[in-house]
Amino acid sequence: MTMSETKTTNSPEFVTVTCDKMKVNLANAGEFITVEAAAISLGKYLSDPSTPATNEQSHIFGHVFGINNLKKVLLEIDIYNSKQGDKDPKIAAIKCYYGISERHDPDFPLKPQNGEFRDLILMPVLDNGKDKHNISLRGDEILSGSRPCPNQCGEDSFLNQ
Repeated sequence: MTMSETKTTNSPEFVTVTCDKMKVNLANAGEFITVEAAAISLGKYLSDPSTPATNEQSHIFGHVFGINNLKKVLLEIDIYNSKQGDKDPKIAAIKCYYGISERHDPDFPLKPQNGEFRDLILMPVLDNGKDKHNISLRGDEILSGSRPCPNQCGEDSFLNQ
């Protein structure tokens, strides 16, 4: 199956729109929602039969990235974009890939048997829809190593307040 093909499923996010039709106005992708709408959305996800039970180790419904690392990524994007010509593609978005990563964070308290946790990988995306991974000031790096929630980062979410 190619990236432009879709699978048939009951989940609402799987529709028959090819990826190339989704790379329009990437700089404005996403929307702000109310805290109430976010709580409803998360509640739907948690009650979905395909979501692992809360007592299962594979139950993850969020990821935490530190503000300092997010600022570094945004600064690198700003620097990259400032060096591009008027007609050159610029970074317009950040894509979140799912992954499984080893932990090298000295502040991460859990030590899984195989050294790996579910993770997100934050990938800069050009305004033409192409991933652009080699913008880091430290070499060919992108941000990952999140702290998955709740089982690996605590349970203090806005749902508990």
